[in-house]
Amino acid sequence: MYELIERETPNLLEETFPHSTVPYIKFEGPIYETINGKQVTFDPASLKERTLRISDTTFRDGQQARPPYTPDQIVEIYRLLGKLSGPNGIINQTEFFLYSKSDQEAARRCLELGQKAPEVTGWIRGLQDDLPYIKMMKDMGIKETGLLTSCSDYHIFLKLKKDRRKIFDEYMSMVDATLEQGIRPRCHL
Repeated sequence: MYELIERETPNLLEETFPHSTVPYIKFEGPIYETINGKQVTFDPASLKERTLRISDTTFRDGQQARPPYTPDQIVEIYRLLGKLSGPNGIINQTEFFLYSKSDQEAARRCLELGQKAPEVTGWIRGLQDDLPYIKMMKDMGIKETGLLTSCSDYHIFLKLKKDRRKIFDEYMSMVDATLEQGIRPRCHL
């Protein structure tokens, strides 16, 4: 059990992630980390081909990076993702925003195709304002949703204008509401 540590001001980790350089990321060799007092080793080279899975964000992040796709474009890209995914479903999921009527129509049309992969999943914010979308997903037959549950102080303090306790409680109530509808929550920390 962990105790939530509240702060008066955000910890933006500027010493770790200075704004003057690109963040450092190491992509090779074993990764060692201590979790709950135990050393955990993860070696990317140990991954077997059959365990590779890709979660696609074209219809979420992609909708923010260019003029939004039309429902026809989304259905065509979704079909192509299914072909690219192959018989093993390497692209196992694709996330959909469901905030606009156009995005809802596109998600429904993709679900109607009945493709094995990628699975159509939702994506919403872990905020009470998004409660109606959980019921909508259940009605549409979507079985999993991403929930924005950002744990960064930048997001909590500066974007959401809340504190850690308030946002933690709101996130947890959204996880509970999602589970109550029989939808798997995937928390985006």
